[in-house]
Amino acid sequence: MALLSSTALVLAVPTTAWSTERTDGPMTPGQAGQPPASTKEISQNTVARFDIPAQPVGSALDAFIQASGWQVGYPADLALGRTSPGVTGTMTPDAALVRLLAGTGLEYRMTGEKTVALAVAQGGAMRLGPITIEGAGGTTAAAYDPIAGDKADYASTLTRTSVPIRETPNSIGVVTKDAITASGALNLPQMAERIAGVTYGASGAAGNLDYVSIRGFGVAGQNDFFGIAENGLRGSTFHQTDPAMLERVEIIKGPTSIIGGAVEPGGFVNRTVKTPLDENFTEATLQSGTFDLWRAAADANMTIGKSGAAVRLVALAHTGGEFVDDTDRDRYSLLPSIKFDIGDDTTITTFLNLQHEKGREYMGFPVYANGDVPDIPVDRFFGGTGGGYERDHAGMHVDGVHKFLDGLKLNAKAALGYSDYESRNIYAYASNGLPASGSVSVLRHGRRDTDLVMSGEMSLTYDFSFNGQKQSVVAGLDVIRAQRRGLFRYQTAGTDNIFNPTNNFSVSDDFDYHASPFQNIRGVLFQKAVFGQAVLHPVERVTFMVGGRYDWAEQKLDNFKTPSNSSSGEVEDFTGRVGV
Repeated sequence: MALLSSTALVLAVPTTAWSTERTDGPMTPGQAGQPPASTKEISQNTVARFDIPAQPVGSALDAFIQASGWQVGYPADLALGRTSPGVTGTMTPDAALVRLLAGTGLEYRMTGEKTVALAVAQGGAMRLGPITIEGAGGTTAAAYDPIAGDKADYASTLTRTSVPIRETPNSIGVVTKDAITASGALNLPQMAERIAGVTYGASGAAGNLDYVSIRGFGVAGQNDFFGIAENGLRGSTFHQTDPAMLERVEIIKGPTSIIGGAVEPGGFVNRTVKTPLDENFTEATLQSGTFDLWRAAADANMTIGKSGAAVRLVALAHTGGEFVDDTDRDRYSLLPSIKFDIGDDTTITTFLNLQHEKGREYMGFPVYANGDVPDIPVDRFFGGTGGGYERDHAGMHVDGVHKFLDGLKLNAKAALGYSDYESRNIYAYASNGLPASGSVSVLRHGRRDTDLVMSGEMSLTYDFSFNGQKQSVVAGLDVIRAQRRGLFRYQTAGTDNIFNPTNNFSVSDDFDYHASPFQNIRGVLFQKAVFGQAVLHPVERVTFMVGGRYDWAEQKLDNFKTPSNSSSGEVEDFTGRVGV
């Protein structure tokens, strides 16, 4: 839309006595005059506090102009009959304007550093451009914002800065909160089913761990700490965060060593949990389903005055079974979080992730030697009596952002997590494949795994404009120290037949995995790295990404059962990445 046209035009400029003027003919910026010297003008990268309630679009724009110092041009009749939902929070003017126009059928385009022109959105609906919401202490980019619907346009895991997915030289899938809710997913493999190239991974612990396979490669295996992260930091893979706690899940497909050095070749998974927002709300859900499934969840968020502080609490209680008989499980999760400002330039966000779970595991059946699956009822449980598993997790995450000047910010985050996983069960075993008779060995199995993981990252990000396009440069360092203690024991209990099972075997709750363990190990990983990356847009619709990291890693394995099998090693290497 040209500013000069045959229709009446409104050019709104900041002023203390007058905010908009409607004329019967065209108006130019020169006719409107200049904003008085006392008006505070805010650049695209500067944040301000907006408290604009829902009201007609015209008056909402007046309030926006006064708060931002920006100029807004539009035909005089464009605002008639339209209502703005308003906007509340501390953010950049362009982010505030996007929210202000949401649902109005209008869109805007930048015609200068602090001037915009409005027009009817294409297709009659609001077309959202990049949204960057900045708190007083830094930037919360579109890749971290709650998304309405099941389609995400931005991602940040690969680049450490918010970039449109279509401009990222990598295959990325995002599962949003709404998509998680609509699917009824109860774990990561179920959430990831909607992403092409992602399937269930081999979950050797009866499906209660977050293992997935990306492009045929297992990710987040129980023996490593490489393939999965929470809010950008790696942690225990024996912990399964409930979907009710999650805002989104990003799945990066293909080589991703630029993220964390040693990672699985299939890709990388980043779970983002819910953290405080700049609005007040309370939500509660009650869900029931087959196999005696019941889930109750609550999500409450509260802002604290106009200081930018907010608190949030997400809670869940889950009980119910799976399609296999006698595999009930109970889960209780709690996710309290708080966000607050320190001065005008620093924002701190911290959360606790607490979870307790117990139930019975389904270990499955052996298959025939040729790989064929035996013809037995899918709901048959071959686990005898007694036993089960219990899992506890406690994690703490702190994220701080400090803004030095326009476009330059420091981000520092750290996480500490402890997971304790204990199980005792019965399962069928056939070393050379299931014989035609269906006869199998029956084993008692017990294990205990504990993870203690400390990780952190510090980076500097500089966002700037060149040739009218946004450019981002990131440099920093990250570190992880992870320790896993594992005890494993099995004991032959007898034989049974999977086609006509007696299930007369049991495992007691005091089955001692310490006594003559088959495996007794402790593994420690210490890894540190420096990294740098640039996401450049030399011209519109062209993205160039270049980056690299240098890792130093030490790994030690103590085998207490067979000390001669203990090992240790050190490695260092450079990883580079270029993409267009």
